[in-house]
Amino acid sequence: MNIPRVFSFSIFLFLLSTFAFLISPSAFPQGGSLTPPGAPAPTMKTLDQVQPRTLIPAGTAVYTISSEGSYYLGGNLSIASGNAITVNANNVTIDLQGFEVIGTGGSAGIFLNGGVSNVTIRNGTIRNFTSDGINGQGNSTVRVEKVRALNNAGSGIVVDLNGAVIDCAAEANGAVGIVGTDNCVIQHCQSIGNTGANSHGIAVANAAQISGCVARNNAGSGIVTGTDSTLSACVATNNTTGGISVGDSCTILNSTANQNGMNGGTTAGSHGIAAAGAFTITNCTGNKNTGDGLSVSGGSPGATVHNSTFNGNTLNGIDASIGSVVTACITNNNGGQGINAQLGCRVQDCTADLNAGNGIVLLGVCRAIDNDCRQNSAAGILAQTAGGSRIEGNNVVVNINQGIMVTTTNCLIIRNSARANFAVNYSIVAGNRYGPIVDITAGGTAAVSGSSAADTTTTTHPWANFSY
Repeated sequence: MNIPRVFSFSIFLFLLSTFAFLISPSAFPQGGSLTPPGAPAPTMKTLDQVQPRTLIPAGTAVYTISSEGSYYLGGNLSIASGNAITVNANNVTIDLQGFEVIGTGGSAGIFLNGGVSNVTIRNGTIRNFTSDGINGQGNSTVRVEKVRALNNAGSGIVVDLNGAVIDCAAEANGAVGIVGTDNCVIQHCQSIGNTGANSHGIAVANAAQISGCVARNNAGSGIVTGTDSTLSACVATNNTTGGISVGDSCTILNSTANQNGMNGGTTAGSHGIAAAGAFTITNCTGNKNTGDGLSVSGGSPGATVHNSTFNGNTLNGIDASIGSVVTACITNNNGGQGINAQLGCRVQDCTADLNAGNGIVLLGVCRAIDNDCRQNSAAGILAQTAGGSRIEGNNVVVNINQGIMVTTTNCLIIRNSARANFAVNYSIVAGNRYGPIVDITAGGTAAVSGSSAADTTTTTHPWANFSY
Protein backbone atom coordinates (compact mmCIF):
# COMPACT_ATOMS: atom_id res chain seq x y z
CA MET A 1 0.00 0.00 0.00
CA ASN A 2 1.28 3.47 -0.91
CA ILE A 3 1.33 6.07 1.90
CA PRO A 4 0.59 9.60 0.74
CA ARG A 5 3.62 11.92 0.77
CA VAL A 6 1.85 14.50 2.92
CA PHE A 7 1.18 11.89 5.63
CA SER A 8 4.79 10.60 5.62
CA PHE A 9 6.14 14.13 5.99
CA SER A 10 3.81 14.74 8.96
CA ILE A 11 5.17 11.65 10.75
CA PHE A 12 8.75 12.87 10.18
CA LEU A 13 8.00 16.28 11.73
CA PHE A 14 6.40 14.62 14.77
CA LEU A 15 9.42 12.40 15.44
CA LEU A 16 11.86 15.30 15.00
CA SER A 17 10.02 17.49 17.53
CA THR A 18 9.97 14.62 20.05
CA PHE A 19 13.76 14.11 19.80
CA ALA A 20 14.39 17.85 20.20
CA PHE A 21 12.37 17.82 23.42
CA LEU A 22 14.38 14.92 24.86
CA ILE A 23 17.75 16.63 24.31
CA SER A 24 16.61 20.00 25.58
CA PRO A 25 18.33 21.06 28.95
CA SER A 26 14.93 21.82 30.34
CA ALA A 27 13.94 18.15 29.91
CA PHE A 28 16.20 17.07 32.88
CA PRO A 29 16.01 18.70 36.31
CA GLN A 30 19.45 19.96 37.73
CA GLY A 31 20.78 19.00 41.21
CA GLY A 32 22.56 22.32 41.80
CA SER A 33 24.40 25.20 40.29
CA LEU A 34 26.81 24.46 37.49
CA THR A 35 29.01 27.40 38.46
CA PRO A 36 32.45 26.12 39.83
CA PRO A 37 32.89 26.92 43.56
CA GLY A 38 36.58 27.89 43.14
CA ALA A 39 39.97 26.84 41.81
CA PRO A 40 40.69 23.03 41.75
CA ALA A 41 42.52 21.67 44.86
CA PRO A 42 46.01 20.05 44.49
CA THR A 43 45.84 16.36 43.63
CA MET A 44 49.61 15.40 43.89
CA LYS A 45 51.34 14.29 47.13
CA THR A 46 53.90 16.54 48.74
CA LEU A 47 57.56 15.47 48.89
CA ASP A 48 57.18 14.72 52.61
CA GLN A 49 54.27 12.43 51.81
CA VAL A 50 56.21 10.60 49.09
CA GLN A 51 59.40 10.25 51.19
CA PRO A 52 58.54 10.77 54.87
CA ARG A 53 62.20 10.40 55.91
CA THR A 54 65.18 12.66 56.32
CA LEU A 55 67.93 12.63 53.71
CA ILE A 56 71.56 12.07 54.69
CA PRO A 57 73.33 13.73 51.76
CA ALA A 58 75.97 11.88 49.78
CA GLY A 59 79.42 13.41 49.58
CA THR A 60 82.28 14.05 51.99
CA ALA A 61 80.63 15.78 54.97
CA VAL A 62 79.98 14.04 58.29
CA TYR A 63 76.37 13.91 59.49
CA THR A 64 74.92 14.05 63.00
CA ILE A 65 71.45 12.75 63.95
CA SER A 66 70.05 14.65 66.91
CA SER A 67 66.36 13.76 66.83
CA GLU A 68 64.38 10.56 66.48
CA GLY A 69 63.03 9.53 63.13
CA SER A 70 63.80 7.70 59.91
CA TYR A 71 66.86 8.66 57.85
CA TYR A 72 68.17 7.47 54.49
CA LEU A 73 71.44 7.82 52.65
CA GLY A 74 71.22 9.49 49.25
CA GLY A 75 74.52 8.20 47.84
CA ASN A 76 78.01 7.08 48.81
CA LEU A 77 79.54 8.90 51.77
CA SER A 78 83.37 9.25 51.87
CA ILE A 79 84.83 10.62 55.09
CA ALA A 80 88.45 11.70 55.65
CA SER A 81 88.22 12.45 59.39
CA GLY A 82 85.80 11.95 62.28
CA ASN A 83 82.81 9.63 62.41
CA ALA A 84 80.82 9.49 59.20
CA ILE A 85 77.41 9.35 60.91
CA THR A 86 76.92 10.10 64.61
CA VAL A 87 73.68 9.17 66.40
CA ASN A 88 72.74 11.22 69.47
CA ALA A 89 69.05 10.27 69.69
CA ASN A 90 66.82 7.33 70.56
CA ASN A 91 64.35 5.70 68.16
CA VAL A 92 66.33 6.17 64.97
CA THR A 93 66.31 4.12 61.75
CA ILE A 94 69.09 4.55 59.17
CA ASP A 95 68.61 3.03 55.72
CA LEU A 96 71.83 3.06 53.71
CA GLN A 97 69.83 2.09 50.61
CA GLY A 98 72.61 -0.09 49.23
CA PHE A 99 75.19 2.71 49.27
CA GLU A 100 78.64 2.67 50.87
CA VAL A 101 80.01 4.59 53.84
CA ILE A 102 83.73 4.77 53.16
CA GLY A 103 86.55 5.85 55.42
CA THR A 104 89.41 7.58 53.68
CA GLY A 105 90.84 8.32 57.12
CA GLY A 106 87.67 8.67 59.20
CA SER A 107 87.26 7.17 62.68
CA ALA A 108 84.06 5.07 62.69
CA GLY A 109 81.47 4.54 60.01
CA ILE A 110 78.46 4.92 62.31
CA PHE A 111 79.02 5.93 65.93
CA LEU A 112 76.29 5.80 68.58
CA ASN A 113 76.91 8.06 71.54
CA GLY A 114 76.59 6.15 74.81
CA GLY A 115 73.12 5.78 76.26
CA VAL A 116 70.94 5.84 73.15
CA SER A 117 68.54 2.98 72.43
CA ASN A 118 66.29 1.52 69.76
CA VAL A 119 68.49 2.29 66.75
CA THR A 120 68.26 0.28 63.52
CA ILE A 121 70.88 0.36 60.76
CA ARG A 122 70.32 -1.52 57.52
CA ASN A 123 71.10 -2.16 53.86
CA GLY A 124 74.60 -1.05 52.96
CA THR A 125 78.39 -1.35 53.23
CA ILE A 126 80.71 0.31 55.74
CA ARG A 127 84.43 -0.02 55.06
CA ASN A 128 87.97 1.21 55.52
CA PHE A 129 87.57 3.18 58.75
CA THR A 130 90.41 3.56 61.23
CA SER A 131 88.15 2.41 64.10
CA ASP A 132 84.96 0.31 63.99
CA GLY A 133 82.53 -0.03 61.13
CA ILE A 134 79.57 0.37 63.51
CA ASN A 135 80.24 1.25 67.15
CA GLY A 136 77.15 0.71 69.28
CA GLN A 137 79.01 0.13 72.53
CA GLY A 138 77.27 1.49 75.62
CA ASN A 139 73.85 1.48 73.96
CA SER A 140 70.90 -0.90 74.13
CA THR A 141 68.54 -2.48 71.61
CA VAL A 142 70.64 -1.68 68.56
CA ARG A 143 69.68 -3.70 65.49
CA VAL A 144 71.91 -4.09 62.42
CA GLU A 145 70.47 -5.77 59.32
CA LYS A 146 71.98 -6.60 55.93
CA VAL A 147 75.15 -4.61 56.48
CA ARG A 148 78.66 -5.50 55.26
CA ALA A 149 81.49 -4.23 57.46
CA LEU A 150 84.77 -4.63 55.61
CA ASN A 151 88.44 -3.73 56.16
CA ASN A 152 87.93 -1.55 59.20
CA ALA A 153 90.89 -1.24 61.57
CA GLY A 154 88.71 -1.95 64.61
CA SER A 155 85.75 -4.30 64.86
CA GLY A 156 83.26 -4.68 62.06
CA ILE A 157 79.97 -4.40 64.01
CA VAL A 158 79.61 -3.70 67.74
CA VAL A 159 76.26 -3.86 69.54
CA ASP A 160 75.58 -3.89 73.26
CA LEU A 161 72.84 -5.07 75.62
CA ASN A 162 69.84 -6.67 73.81
CA GLY A 163 71.41 -5.97 70.44
CA ALA A 164 70.73 -7.90 67.23
CA VAL A 165 72.84 -8.49 64.13
CA ILE A 166 70.90 -10.15 61.31
CA ASP A 167 72.04 -11.17 57.80
CA CYS A 168 75.33 -9.29 58.06
CA ALA A 169 78.93 -9.88 57.00
CA ALA A 170 82.09 -8.78 58.81
CA GLU A 171 85.23 -9.42 56.81
CA ALA A 172 88.92 -8.53 57.06
CA ASN A 173 88.55 -6.21 60.04
CA GLY A 174 91.42 -5.59 62.44
CA ALA A 175 89.58 -6.71 65.57
CA VAL A 176 86.57 -8.95 66.33
CA GLY A 177 84.19 -9.24 63.39
CA ILE A 178 80.89 -9.03 65.33
CA VAL A 179 80.70 -8.04 69.02
CA GLY A 180 77.73 -8.20 71.40
CA THR A 181 77.04 -8.26 75.12
CA ASP A 182 74.24 -9.83 77.18
CA ASN A 183 71.03 -11.07 75.53
CA CYS A 184 72.24 -10.47 72.00
CA VAL A 185 70.85 -12.22 68.93
CA ILE A 186 73.21 -12.98 66.04
CA GLN A 187 71.52 -14.67 63.09
CA HIS A 188 72.61 -15.71 59.59
CA CYS A 189 75.86 -13.77 59.67
CA GLN A 190 79.32 -14.37 58.25
CA SER A 191 82.50 -13.30 60.00
CA ILE A 192 85.52 -14.12 57.89
CA GLY A 193 89.22 -13.32 57.86
CA ASN A 194 89.36 -10.80 60.70
CA THR A 195 93.06 -10.41 61.26
CA GLY A 196 94.17 -8.68 64.49
CA ALA A 197 95.45 -10.48 67.58
CA ASN A 198 92.54 -12.37 69.21
CA SER A 199 90.25 -11.23 66.41
CA HIS A 200 87.42 -13.68 66.94
CA GLY A 201 84.74 -14.06 64.32
CA ILE A 202 81.85 -13.52 66.75
CA ALA A 203 82.24 -12.66 70.44
CA VAL A 204 79.26 -12.13 72.76
CA ALA A 205 78.60 -12.13 76.50
CA ASN A 206 75.92 -14.01 78.44
CA ALA A 207 72.51 -15.37 77.42
CA ALA A 208 73.17 -14.80 73.72
CA GLN A 209 71.53 -16.62 70.82
CA ILE A 210 73.66 -17.36 67.78
CA SER A 211 72.15 -19.28 64.87
CA GLY A 212 72.98 -20.02 61.25
CA CYS A 213 76.34 -18.22 61.39
CA VAL A 214 79.69 -18.91 59.72
CA ALA A 215 83.01 -17.91 61.30
CA ARG A 216 86.15 -18.90 59.44
CA ASN A 217 89.76 -17.90 58.90
CA ASN A 218 89.79 -15.53 61.85
CA ALA A 219 93.00 -14.80 63.77
CA GLY A 220 91.26 -15.62 67.08
CA SER A 221 88.52 -18.18 67.65
CA GLY A 222 85.48 -18.59 65.46
CA ILE A 223 82.68 -18.03 68.02
CA VAL A 224 83.11 -17.08 71.69
CA THR A 225 80.24 -16.74 74.20
CA GLY A 226 79.70 -16.21 77.89
CA THR A 227 77.35 -18.28 80.04
CA ASP A 228 73.78 -19.46 79.34
CA SER A 229 74.07 -18.97 75.59
CA THR A 230 72.67 -21.06 72.73
CA LEU A 231 74.37 -21.83 69.42
CA SER A 232 72.60 -23.67 66.63
CA ALA A 233 73.47 -24.54 63.03
CA CYS A 234 76.78 -22.67 63.16
CA VAL A 235 80.06 -23.38 61.36
CA ALA A 236 83.48 -22.42 62.75
CA THR A 237 86.39 -23.54 60.58
CA ASN A 238 90.05 -22.66 60.04
CA ASN A 239 90.24 -20.20 62.91
CA THR A 240 93.63 -19.77 64.58
CA THR A 241 92.96 -20.26 68.29
CA GLY A 242 89.87 -22.48 68.24
CA GLY A 243 86.46 -23.08 66.72
CA ILE A 244 83.72 -22.57 69.32
CA SER A 245 84.36 -21.55 72.93
CA VAL A 246 81.47 -21.24 75.39
CA GLY A 247 80.94 -20.59 79.08
CA ASP A 248 78.93 -22.46 81.67
CA SER A 249 75.37 -23.72 81.01
CA CYS A 250 75.44 -23.24 77.25
CA THR A 251 73.82 -25.34 74.52
CA ILE A 252 75.35 -26.15 71.13
CA LEU A 253 73.18 -27.83 68.50
CA ASN A 254 73.84 -29.02 64.94
CA SER A 255 77.12 -27.14 64.63
CA THR A 256 80.52 -27.80 63.07
CA ALA A 257 83.99 -26.84 64.29
CA ASN A 258 86.62 -28.28 61.95
CA GLN A 259 90.27 -27.60 61.10
CA ASN A 260 90.80 -24.89 63.67
CA GLY A 261 94.41 -24.14 64.47
CA MET A 262 95.53 -25.34 61.06
CA ASN A 263 96.39 -21.80 59.97
CA GLY A 264 98.99 -21.08 62.64
CA GLY A 265 97.28 -22.15 65.86
CA THR A 266 99.02 -23.79 68.81
CA THR A 267 98.70 -27.47 69.59
CA ALA A 268 97.66 -26.87 73.19
CA GLY A 269 94.71 -24.56 72.71
CA SER A 270 93.18 -24.76 69.27
CA HIS A 271 90.25 -27.01 70.16
CA GLY A 272 87.27 -27.55 67.92
CA ILE A 273 84.79 -26.90 70.74
CA ALA A 274 85.86 -25.75 74.20
CA ALA A 275 83.51 -25.33 77.14
CA ALA A 276 84.05 -24.15 80.69
CA GLY A 277 81.59 -25.82 83.04
CA ALA A 278 78.37 -27.68 82.36
CA PHE A 279 76.90 -27.45 78.89
CA THR A 280 74.93 -29.50 76.35
CA ILE A 281 76.09 -30.44 72.87
CA THR A 282 74.04 -32.43 70.37
CA ASN A 283 74.57 -33.39 66.71
CA CYS A 284 77.88 -31.56 66.39
CA THR A 285 81.19 -32.16 64.62
CA GLY A 286 84.73 -31.27 65.65
CA ASN A 287 87.25 -32.70 63.19
CA LYS A 288 90.91 -32.07 62.31
CA ASN A 289 91.56 -29.41 64.93
CA THR A 290 95.04 -28.69 66.31
CA GLY A 291 93.94 -29.55 69.84
CA ASP A 292 91.01 -31.58 71.17
CA GLY A 293 87.87 -32.08 69.14
CA LEU A 294 85.90 -31.26 72.31
CA SER A 295 87.52 -29.94 75.47
CA VAL A 296 85.40 -29.56 78.60
CA SER A 297 86.92 -27.93 81.68
CA GLY A 298 85.41 -27.11 85.06
CA GLY A 299 83.83 -29.15 87.82
CA SER A 300 80.73 -31.25 88.26
CA PRO A 301 78.13 -31.66 86.83
CA GLY A 302 80.12 -31.52 83.60
CA ALA A 303 78.87 -31.68 80.03
CA THR A 304 76.19 -33.66 78.23
CA VAL A 305 77.46 -34.73 74.82
CA HIS A 306 75.24 -36.68 72.44
CA ASN A 307 75.38 -37.99 68.88
CA SER A 308 78.47 -36.01 67.92
CA THR A 309 81.65 -36.81 65.98
CA PHE A 310 85.26 -35.85 66.77
CA ASN A 311 87.75 -37.27 64.31
CA GLY A 312 91.33 -36.56 63.28
CA ASN A 313 92.20 -34.05 66.00
CA THR A 314 95.80 -33.55 67.10
CA LEU A 315 95.02 -34.28 70.76
CA ASN A 316 91.96 -36.10 72.16
CA GLY A 317 88.65 -36.61 70.42
CA ILE A 318 86.75 -35.75 73.62
CA ASP A 319 88.32 -34.54 76.86
CA ALA A 320 85.38 -34.62 79.28
CA SER A 321 85.39 -32.94 82.68
CA ILE A 322 84.12 -34.32 85.99
CA GLY A 323 80.59 -35.71 85.83
CA SER A 324 80.16 -35.51 82.05
CA VAL A 325 77.82 -37.81 80.12
CA VAL A 326 78.94 -38.84 76.64
CA THR A 327 76.50 -40.91 74.57
CA ALA A 328 76.32 -42.13 70.96
CA CYS A 329 79.49 -40.29 69.92
CA ILE A 330 82.22 -41.25 67.45
CA THR A 331 85.92 -40.52 68.06
CA ASN A 332 88.29 -41.83 65.39
CA ASN A 333 91.87 -41.17 64.31
CA ASN A 334 92.71 -38.67 67.05
CA GLY A 335 96.31 -38.07 68.14
CA GLY A 336 95.59 -38.74 71.82
CA GLN A 337 92.76 -40.64 73.47
CA GLY A 338 89.45 -41.21 71.74
CA ILE A 339 87.55 -40.24 74.91
CA ASN A 340 89.30 -39.07 78.06
CA ALA A 341 86.74 -39.23 80.89
CA GLN A 342 87.47 -37.53 84.21
CA LEU A 343 85.94 -38.55 87.55
CA GLY A 344 82.31 -39.61 87.59
CA CYS A 345 81.71 -39.67 83.83
CA ARG A 346 79.41 -41.99 81.91
CA VAL A 347 80.46 -43.07 78.41
CA GLN A 348 77.80 -45.12 76.64
CA ASP A 349 77.07 -46.38 73.11
CA CYS A 350 80.16 -44.68 71.70
CA THR A 351 82.71 -45.71 69.09
CA ALA A 352 86.44 -45.09 69.60
CA ASP A 353 88.57 -46.42 66.74
CA LEU A 354 92.09 -45.93 65.38
CA ASN A 355 93.17 -43.38 67.98
CA ALA A 356 96.89 -42.94 68.70
CA GLY A 357 96.30 -43.44 72.44
CA ASN A 358 93.62 -45.49 74.16
CA GLY A 359 90.08 -45.76 72.89
CA ILE A 360 88.46 -44.76 76.21
CA VAL A 361 90.21 -43.71 79.42
CA LEU A 362 88.33 -43.76 82.75
CA LEU A 363 89.91 -41.72 85.54
CA GLY A 364 87.76 -42.97 88.40
CA VAL A 365 84.18 -43.73 89.45
CA CYS A 366 83.10 -43.82 85.80
CA ARG A 367 80.85 -46.08 83.77
CA ALA A 368 81.74 -47.36 80.31
CA ILE A 369 78.71 -49.17 78.88
CA ASP A 370 78.09 -50.76 75.47
CA ASN A 371 80.94 -49.06 73.64
CA ASP A 372 82.95 -50.29 70.63
CA CYS A 373 86.73 -49.76 70.72
CA ARG A 374 88.77 -50.99 67.77
CA GLN A 375 92.33 -50.70 66.49
CA ASN A 376 93.52 -48.10 68.98
CA SER A 377 97.29 -47.88 69.42
CA ALA A 378 97.11 -48.55 73.18
CA ALA A 379 94.24 -50.23 75.05
CA GLY A 380 90.64 -50.35 73.94
CA ILE A 381 89.49 -49.27 77.44
CA LEU A 382 91.84 -48.17 80.23
CA ALA A 383 90.62 -47.68 83.83
CA GLN A 384 93.18 -45.96 86.03
CA THR A 385 93.90 -43.49 88.84
CA ALA A 386 90.96 -43.22 91.28
CA GLY A 387 89.33 -46.61 90.68
CA GLY A 388 85.72 -47.57 91.32
CA SER A 389 84.65 -47.69 87.66
CA ARG A 390 82.09 -50.02 86.08
CA ILE A 391 83.01 -51.47 82.68
CA GLU A 392 80.07 -53.31 81.18
CA GLY A 393 78.91 -54.67 77.84
CA ASN A 394 81.77 -53.25 75.76
CA ASN A 395 83.33 -54.78 72.66
CA VAL A 396 87.11 -54.28 72.26
CA VAL A 397 88.75 -55.64 69.13
CA VAL A 398 92.24 -55.59 67.56
CA ASN A 399 93.73 -52.91 69.78
CA ILE A 400 97.51 -52.74 69.70
CA ASN A 401 97.91 -53.35 73.43
CA GLN A 402 95.22 -54.65 75.78
CA GLY A 403 91.54 -54.95 75.04
CA ILE A 404 90.48 -53.92 78.57
CA MET A 405 93.19 -52.78 80.98
CA VAL A 406 92.51 -51.97 84.64
CA THR A 407 95.43 -50.53 86.63
CA THR A 408 93.42 -49.33 89.64
CA THR A 409 91.19 -51.04 92.20
CA ASN A 410 87.53 -51.48 93.16
CA CYS A 411 86.28 -51.69 89.58
CA LEU A 412 83.53 -53.97 88.29
CA ILE A 413 84.14 -55.61 84.89
CA ILE A 414 81.20 -57.61 83.51
CA ARG A 415 79.58 -58.75 80.23
CA ASN A 416 82.39 -57.51 77.95
CA SER A 417 83.74 -59.17 74.83
CA ALA A 418 87.28 -58.94 73.45
CA ARG A 419 88.96 -60.29 70.37
CA ALA A 420 92.42 -60.34 68.80
CA ASN A 421 93.96 -57.58 70.88
CA PHE A 422 97.69 -57.70 70.23
CA ALA A 423 98.92 -57.91 73.84
CA VAL A 424 96.12 -59.57 75.82
CA ASN A 425 92.37 -59.29 75.81
CA TYR A 426 92.11 -58.55 79.56
CA SER A 427 94.69 -57.11 81.96
CA ILE A 428 93.23 -56.52 85.45
CA VAL A 429 95.27 -55.87 88.59
CA ALA A 430 94.33 -57.30 91.99
CA GLY A 431 91.64 -55.67 94.05
CA ASN A 432 88.85 -55.66 91.44
CA ARG A 433 85.67 -57.67 90.83
CA TYR A 434 84.83 -59.23 87.48
CA GLY A 435 82.61 -61.88 85.99
CA PRO A 436 84.23 -65.04 84.69
CA ILE A 437 86.42 -64.52 81.62
CA VAL A 438 85.53 -67.26 79.16
CA ASP A 439 87.86 -68.14 76.32
CA ILE A 440 85.88 -69.17 73.26
CA THR A 441 88.59 -68.37 70.72
CA ALA A 442 88.78 -72.01 69.66
CA GLY A 443 86.84 -73.06 66.59
CA GLY A 444 83.10 -73.09 67.06
CA THR A 445 80.67 -75.89 66.58
CA ALA A 446 79.01 -77.04 63.40
CA ALA A 447 76.86 -74.68 61.37
CA VAL A 448 73.27 -74.10 62.32
CA SER A 449 70.24 -74.30 60.05
CA GLY A 450 66.97 -74.39 61.92
CA SER A 451 64.93 -72.85 64.70
CA SER A 452 67.04 -73.89 67.68
CA ALA A 453 70.60 -74.78 68.68
CA ALA A 454 72.59 -75.60 71.77
CA ASP A 455 74.41 -72.92 73.77
CA THR A 456 78.01 -72.73 72.50
CA THR A 457 79.29 -69.96 74.80
CA THR A 458 80.21 -72.66 77.37
CA THR A 459 78.71 -70.63 80.22
CA THR A 460 75.36 -69.42 81.41
CA HIS A 461 76.82 -66.92 83.85
CA PRO A 462 74.95 -63.59 83.37
CA TRP A 463 78.06 -61.45 84.04
CA ALA A 464 80.58 -63.42 82.03
CA ASN A 465 83.23 -61.70 79.95
CA PHE A 466 84.35 -63.33 76.72
CA SER A 467 87.48 -63.66 74.66
CA TYR A 468 86.27 -64.70 71.24
